[in-house]
Amino acid sequence: MTMRGFAKHGAIALALAMSCAAHAAESVRAGSYENPNGNLVVTGGAESLKFKIDAFGANGHTCSLDGDIHDNQAKLESDESPCIVKFDASAKGIGVSSNETCRTYCGMRAQFDGMYFKPAPGCASDDRSRTRDAFKAIYAKKDYAAARGKLEPVLTQCAALLSWLEKASIRNDLAVTLYHLRDRAGCLSVLEPLAADAAKNDDAIRENYPPTDADDYLPLVKAARTNLKLCQALPAQ
Repeated sequence: MTMRGFAKHGAIALALAMSCAAHAAESVRAGSYENPNGNLVVTGGAESLKFKIDAFGANGHTCSLDGDIHDNQAKLESDESPCIVKFDASAKGIGVSSNETCRTYCGMRAQFDGMYFKPAPGCASDDRSRTRDAFKAIYAKKDYAAARGKLEPVLTQCAALLSWLEKASIRNDLAVTLYHLRDRAGCLSVLEPLAADAAKNDDAIRENYPPTDADDYLPLVKAARTNLKLCQALPAQ
């Protein structure tokens, strides 16, 4: 091989080594991560990390598991082959994947694989809860413009972390606030994702959703029906 060939192959090897080093640098870090269906909490330092995942699926089914992380994966013993959970860290959060054995940690309609995001400021579940409490206090004082300003960013900025039920609840709260602000177009727009289900009767909702989900969703659908009527009655601007 010529010196030029050595140089070429040496450059390729160096590039590959740099690429592998960059990839290896994305290690799992302690913190709280969320997605619409659950949360991942990682604790400890670089030499000793632990994790806990709680995930929520349809009809009240859940997943719950915890263990130690070594080299970006966890090995959990089971009656059969081990449950292997892999953690792929990136700038936006941690991707979690697992083998079939890990199904033993979940109910039939739940799974925990997926991306868990590092919440933006104000978007973590505890922060959202505090924001909604503050919204209710402001709304009770009939300061509807301030109430809108408090709650609307949760829907627009934290969407990747909101469950479908939380989104529906926030949409109803925003809609009735916009109604008081006489904003017909804004009210109808925020309710648009709920309009199709609001047009169905209760029996149809129960047919389309598992029992527990239907029980949780129906009050939100009924609220959307009321709010749609209120906003449709506002004069067009």
